[in-house]
Amino acid sequence: MGVLYNKAMTQDMMTYEPQGTAHETPKDIEAFLLLDNPNDAYIFHEHSFGATLSWLEYDLETGRLDFIAEDGDLRNFGIPVSKDIGAYLQNIHSICVAHKSGGNVISEVDLPLITHRS
Repeated sequence: MGVLYNKAMTQDMMTYEPQGTAHETPKDIEAFLLLDNPNDAYIFHEHSFGATLSWLEYDLETGRLDFIAEDGDLRNFGIPVSKDIGAYLQNIHSICVAHKSGGNVISEVDLPLITHRS
C-alpha cells in the first residue's frame, strides 16, 4: 500500500479555529493524518489541544474526524478526511496521535477510533 496521507490537510496545511468553546483551546491547530499501512494511522500536530483527548470519532457520511475530550466534550474542530483515506479508517480501531515540535515527537498516545454514520 505504501504511505497515504490526507491530501486536503497537507496541501493547504489546514488551520482550525475553534468557535464558541469555553475551553482553553489554541486558536490555530495544524494537524495531518497519515496512513502507513491499512491498519496503522497517525495524526501529527504541533500545538496542544488544550484538553486531554480520550477518543476520536469518524463520521462515514460527512468524512469528518473529530477529537473528543476526556469529559466527553466534542472539540469544535475536526479533520476533513478525503474519501480514499476514509475507506481505510473503517477498518482501524485506534490512531496514534503525536504532538511534535520542530520535527521531533514530544509525546504520543494511541486513542480509540469510533466510526459512525450521522
